Amino acid sequence: MAAKPKRKRPAPVRAADIRARVLRGPDEEGRWYWRAWQTIDGKQVALGAGWWHPHEAERALVQLGGTPAAERARRTIAANVRELLEFWIGAQEMRPDLSPRTVEVRRAGARHVAAAIGDVLVVAVDRQVLERFRDRRLRELVTVRRKKRDADGNTTAVWEEIPTTRTSAPRSVHFEMLVLRMAWRWGREIGLVTGELPNVTVRVRGYVRNRYTPSPKETASVLQELDGWARLALLLYAGTGARLDEIAALTWGAIDWTQGELAVNGKMGQRVVPVEPPILAALQAAGPGEPSARVLDCAYSTSRAIYDRLDVACRAAGVPRFAPGGLRRAAVAALYRTGDPSIAGAIIGHSPVVAMRHYREVGATEKHDAMRSARLGHLPEAGETVIELPIRRRR
Repeated sequence: MAAKPKRKRPAPVRAADIRARVLRGPDEEGRWYWRAWQTIDGKQVALGAGWWHPHEAERALVQLGGTPAAERARRTIAANVRELLEFWIGAQEMRPDLSPRTVEVRRAGARHVAAAIGDVLVVAVDRQVLERFRDRRLRELVTVRRKKRDADGNTTAVWEEIPTTRTSAPRSVHFEMLVLRMAWRWGREIGLVTGELPNVTVRVRGYVRNRYTPSPKETASVLQELDGWARLALLLYAGTGARLDEIAALTWGAIDWTQGELAVNGKMGQRVVPVEPPILAALQAAGPGEPSARVLDCAYSTSRAIYDRLDVACRAAGVPRFAPGGLRRAAVAALYRTGDPSIAGAIIGHSPVVAMRHYREVGATEKHDAMRSARLGHLPEAGETVIELPIRRRR
């Protein structure tokens, strides 16, 4: 007897600020078990649950105080792409789970999209519009609307393509398309737009992520070629394993000189990072300053220049070029060699699963040590008797 085909789980439904998603099912009557919740002060508060069909789930949310999607669509519709992006950016700014840096990066991507196709009606966005946007950005051109006067003095609005002042790298254009896709998906959920956004890809070629992890000796050589805020930033990288945004936003008031701890704030929230005496000595030499002042003696945006400063220092020191993230990987590897993944994850600011997947790098020495401990290949000689020891029972 052929098995019944597995039914596709329904997508989550939403009515105003109340949402519901399927937890399990379906039952014999085709209903799914839904849970409804509302986000209040950044926390999900359960409002109810039940076995419903998808159309019954939205009806239940309306009874809980939500607004049907059809009514929201009649009440508010984004006219063009610019309005959709403005609504979406406003929603991003209200999200408590996003850091200010993440919101700023998404706002920058939305700004480029709005400058090129902001006046295009949402109902007119098709594959041709998106492909033209992609191709113009890759050619380092941007479409600008200008007013021109004819011989009779009449003013008309025309579109012109002018070169941009920066390089439109394929990775940047890919991110801008991703921003538009995120905004479109969000707008469709709340009824601002309808329909699917065509899938237009941007091929990113020639980009190779720098995965080199420097040794402590190489890091020390590079530090001798740096000074000022760049040297202090690199020391904090190597001594804490923190992210660039966390180091750039670190203030003097976040340093506990007595306990030897830093309170860093990042995308995973605030956490406390213990630091060793060499790092505290370097901080003492650079400050301390006012509690609200940043530790790095430069503007927040200037701290992004650490990539260029590090590139020059690596060449001067004669070591392989590495990115600032290489010092974070080195810190993760050193902390995980201490034996407790939970402690290492609490210091670095991510879960052990993420660390093992993206940061943990196993060296050749660790592989050899593991093989010697496991004794792989050490088989008994012919005629030897292997005595199996009993397995100790767990209490």
